[in-house]
Amino acid sequence: MVIKDIDPTYTLGDQARRRQEILKRLEREGVIDQNKEWPWPLLPRRIALVSSPAAAGYQDFMRHLTDNEYGFTFYTALFPAVMQGEEAPRSIIQALDRIIDSGLPFDVVVIIRGGGAVADLQCFDEYNLCYYATQYPMPLLT
Repeated sequence: MVIKDIDPTYTLGDQARRRQEILKRLEREGVIDQNKEWPWPLLPRRIALVSSPAAAGYQDFMRHLTDNEYGFTFYTALFPAVMQGEEAPRSIIQALDRIIDSGLPFDVVVIIRGGGAVADLQCFDEYNLCYYATQYPMPLLT
């Protein structure tokens, strides 16, 4: 038997295929690495956080910042957002807008989700959110 063609829908799954399509589109548009061009401070200490305050990931992140072995202090501000489901992309974009509108001098923005199933990540594979992230005017980590 010789395989001549494979439909990636069956090998990657719909979610992985969708993610690849978005990445390819952003690459074609020449924006995929645009956010990486922002300069980073040696030690980012002013951190804007986009998360749900109840997310396990948010609690873990804060614990690691507070309990760091070097005794560094960090200034953080939480900009709450829905992190799962259909409302998440719009809610995350709104939180990112609130960071800019705050006028506060953050070094970086970190988007933090909680634990959960892989299916809960679908909301992050949304073109408008991904494009917005490439255009964001400061370093953005996910």
